[in-house]
Amino acid sequence: MSRILLDTNAAIDLVFPREQERREAMIAILCELSEERDELLLPSLCLKDVSYVLENSAAAKRRWAERADRMALSSRARSYLLAHCTIVAVDDLVCRRAHRNHTEPDFNDALVAECAVIAHADVILSSDRRAFNASLVPKMSPQEFARHLAVRD
Repeated sequence: MSRILLDTNAAIDLVFPREQERREAMIAILCELSEERDELLLPSLCLKDVSYVLENSAAAKRRWAERADRMALSSRARSYLLAHCTIVAVDDLVCRRAHRNHTEPDFNDALVAECAVIAHADVILSSDRRAFNASLVPKMSPQEFARHLAVRD
């Protein structure tokens, strides 16, 4: 069984196509995952971040000018992520461990890295080149992980 923790950028790529190659990789990953063998994990803070990006980013505002449309999209994205992911709490232990984690470029990435450790994730799925390079849980880009899944079976 693979436990795959999604970083915020990977979760956004599932619901809001920003870069076509990453979007295609995320779709391929979802198609290849086995419900019996794999579990998608999502730190609770990523759910909040996805909502914020879909509701407030310049790219979302260009695509959906009406706030009501962006709010509806954000709600559908949260519903999708809640249906397909196990939410990993950002709790006291995660926050304290992240506070002591000086290997990540920022506190948000430290929180995600510590969620991965606490949740016993096998991999962090992220396209952030600066983050998770020294994490106890290895990082793979969506494209790398899609190739890994394609040859796994």
